[in-house]
Amino acid sequence: MSTVKMEIRSSACDLKNAFGWLHASAMAIKIAVVLATCVAHTGCEKKGQGQAASDAPPPKVEYITVMPSTIPIQYEFVGMTEPSKVIEIRARVSGFLIARGFEEGKSIVAGDPLFQIDPRPYEANLEIVRSRQDQAKSRLLLAQLEADRFAEAAAKGAAAQRELDRTQTELAEAKSSVRLADANVAKAELDLSYTEIKSPVTGVIGRTLQYEGSYLDAGPQSMLAEAMQIDPIYVVFAISERDWLKWRDDVASGTILGDKDNPPVKVKLLDGTTYCETGKMTFLARVPIR
Repeated sequence: MSTVKMEIRSSACDLKNAFGWLHASAMAIKIAVVLATCVAHTGCEKKGQGQAASDAPPPKVEYITVMPSTIPIQYEFVGMTEPSKVIEIRARVSGFLIARGFEEGKSIVAGDPLFQIDPRPYEANLEIVRSRQDQAKSRLLLAQLEADRFAEAAAKGAAAQRELDRTQTELAEAKSSVRLADANVAKAELDLSYTEIKSPVTGVIGRTLQYEGSYLDAGPQSMLAEAMQIDPIYVVFAISERDWLKWRDDVASGTILGDKDNPPVKVKLLDGTTYCETGKMTFLARVPIR
């Protein structure tokens, strides 16, 4: 039981009012005491229940430790493979096609014979120009001997200056004739070498556009086939502007780590397998909107 003592300093009227307030306050205190008793009683019951619950084993709590780490980021695009080189095999001299040295669609090696144009006209022409070359060299030798004799005679006063000038002029013409003959021989040898067409690259040869017996020239009928170099091979794919800007921003902010100038590229084939070799980005070109 609690005792409440209050000190009041006021007039009689105020004191009467104070007693009324005191009575009301005592009633409130009494009610509060009853409520406190009820709460205390209820708390005892809950305490008993809590004690029973405390006897049960604590629940198992699972947790994970969060640690910063790097994870691979993959961008997937649909691309197409292309040969690194596409060479048009063309005839550089005219003539009849007499042989083909490959099978369409098969592998080829640089230097392999592909086509053979009839070489006989070019062999004959080479013999002609070589003969003219020999004649020019003979005339040059004669002109040189004559020029030397007249030069020696002119030094002794036994030859006129006019004759000396003539021999010197003939010597210069003979030298020019030899150079012209040499050039004709070189051109004839080159034309003869063009009759045997060899592969310029290692790769794959396409289908034949001209067959044995066809007449070839250096114009519209010169196209024979296409040779493709596939080592290395190109993979061409398109990137949207949004993906490109995100890639650039992530690299600038450090979100993407590694070699930003040469990220590794893997190719997944249509059957779901991944190609064994890792590629590298060679260049980026903007495609204009048409």
